[in-house]
Amino acid sequence: MKLLLAFFFLLPGIHAVSQTRNVLIKLSPLPLIDEAGFPAIQAGAEFKLSDKVNWYNELGVKYRKSYYDDADTNFLASKGFKLKTEFRYYFKKHTDVFLGRYIAANAFFLYDVHNTGIGYYYQKDTSMQKFDDFGVRKKVFGINVLYGFQRNLFSERFLFELFVGAGIRFRTVNTVNREYDKYRDDISSKTIDLTVSQIRLEIDAHNSNSLVSTHTDGISSDPVTPNLTFGIRFSYKL
Repeated sequence: MKLLLAFFFLLPGIHAVSQTRNVLIKLSPLPLIDEAGFPAIQAGAEFKLSDKVNWYNELGVKYRKSYYDDADTNFLASKGFKLKTEFRYYFKKHTDVFLGRYIAANAFFLYDVHNTGIGYYYQKDTSMQKFDDFGVRKKVFGINVLYGFQRNLFSERFLFELFVGAGIRFRTVNTVNREYDKYRDDISSKTIDLTVSQIRLEIDAHNSNSLVSTHTDGISSDPVTPNLTFGIRFSYKL
């Protein structure tokens, strides 16, 4: 299903590629080691719409578990994907339509399935410690505004890109076989300092600002969450 969805998502870009030679094929190296989210093989294509406006589409597919997916359980098979579509405006007109500074707006969708666990917690009315492993299905939709630039690297066919941006995201988390109850239990394995693993656990186990939350298996979703993004890409011009 996800491959079919990705095919229809990229179909307009594939058609445009067949009609023009002004196309960049891109590879994003940082998602390969994205342990905070999930490691993904991520690539895309950018092509010309006009002298200053380009369109970029990107697909990422989870290829292994994250370092933080260390639960001793297999409730759900680990998988995930990312989709992104982006429109860019380049400030200065170049003979090469892909060179220079740009601003952009994009929309993205992320789907992640993994297993996680709470090292130990205790019920507020007892001193008995408990452990809990459970499965997580997470969906994220968001939009960003970005600023970036592209320049030649080694030759006219190879390019390098750097970008930063900010936006908002909407997150929905569905848990499977979760026994921990945020209204009844306390996580005693929390660290004093804020860590990536603790942030992930807080999101997976419960969203403190959720609109909807259940005490066991169920769904929780944040209304709006800020989103920061940055990255680099390497491109090859067809």
